[in-house]
Amino acid sequence: LCVMTEDAELQSKIIILVGVPLLRFSRKNIVLEPPTRESKVIAEVAAQEIVNAKPVTMAGSHADSNEPQAPARRRRHGPKEPNPLSCKKKKKKAPVPVQPKEGITKKHRRRRSRHTNAQNH
Repeated sequence: LCVMTEDAELQSKIIILVGVPLLRFSRKNIVLEPPTRESKVIAEVAAQEIVNAKPVTMAGSHADSNEPQAPARRRRHGPKEPNPLSCKKKKKKAPVPVQPKEGITKKHRRRRSRHTNAQNH
């Protein structure tokens, strides 16, 4: 829950509430009000509870066994490739031109332009 208001009366009521952040306008900027002392104390208590809590382990996991675990193996990286921008490009072989067959000739289509009546007159 977060409250943002311009009303000064509502701001004074919201500041009393513990753990509710208050946003307000200051000229053209949005300002997050700092937490009150009570909010800071409650946050510290909650943080201590989290730190002091017992870690939850799954049944059958190796976390509670006394056996030493082998360290994780590091992944080896192979040789690096050269920068493609600094290498010369390979020359392409000239393609062999295809010669047309002698017996078959290609027919050319006659294209006619279409004129509308407005263009002709």
